[in-house]
Amino acid sequence: AIAAIVGIIIRLILLESPLFESILEKGEVSKVPSIEVWRKYWSKILLLAASWAAQNAGFYLYSVYSVDFLVGLHFSRNLALLSVTISSLIGIFITIAFSIYADKIGRRIGMITAFGFGFIFSFPYVLLLLKLNFLLILLAQLLMVIAVLGSYAIIPAFFAENFPTKYRYSGTGLSYHMAAPFAGGLAPLVVAALIGENYANNWYFFGLIFAIYFAISLASLAVLKETKGKELE
Repeated sequence: AIAAIVGIIIRLILLESPLFESILEKGEVSKVPSIEVWRKYWSKILLLAASWAAQNAGFYLYSVYSVDFLVGLHFSRNLALLSVTISSLIGIFITIAFSIYADKIGRRIGMITAFGFGFIFSFPYVLLLLKLNFLLILLAQLLMVIAVLGSYAIIPAFFAENFPTKYRYSGTGLSYHMAAPFAGGLAPLVVAALIGENYANNWYFFGLIFAIYFAISLASLAVLKETKGKELE
């Protein structure tokens, strides 16, 4: 509730962008932008949704399921949660670093860097968790944060720059939320179903699902174009 109030206040203070003000003055604002943007840019919306599926799935696998996984291996729940908390705090600085990186190198290449690392690290991540050593677990969480939160720093700019002003908000919103049910919502359920309670023997499913989602996003990014320096319409 507090976060919602703060968000509303910030939104009320912010001004509309000059580009939006321009189409507002011209009377070109769409009455049903969500329908129009889907009709005109459906393929791009699906590609963008897939391009961040790894981040959405990875966040919940790293921050939620990993705790259940560790507890299932008889590791302390408090220490498991502490590893997520510490890595998330450090993730603040990783997010800032990747946002700067994306501004200098490019949005697409920035996400490819994060997800490429995540794909390579998928199985080593779980192997480090299996050691049941707090320092190694913390190391695993810190490294996974590079892939998960590093990419999250880039998504707002990358998505927004893929649509013209007339459809920017709706296109970005649809692209962002269409991935959630099939990524963040589904991934932990799939991993939990595959592993069951046999955590020690079925651990590879954890790494496999991570790798699959990273591969999906990397494949989508291979098709999408770079937007850094693009003149917004």
